[in-house]
Amino acid sequence: MINKAVFIKWHDAQSVDDWTCPTEVVPKLAEVHTLGLILSEDDKMLTLALNRDMTNDNYSCFIHVPKSCIFFRKNVPLKYFK
Repeated sequence: MINKAVFIKWHDAQSVDDWTCPTEVVPKLAEVHTLGLILSEDDKMLTLALNRDMTNDNYSCFIHVPKSCIFFRKNVPLKYFK
């Protein structure tokens, strides 16, 4: 059973699919906010599960975020996941 949750703010790649003049292209990253259950973590990657099946203790909707992209992190109490 996963027993830790976290709220992170991180930067992700952003794309534009419109016809645009090169002089009007402004490179920028998307700011993403994610709340998830910590599935695994090492020095380079944080893997979160976004859903938990309480009946079977299964998880879904995994996201793998490079730690180098995270600029804010806060642990979240799990009192509602018992």
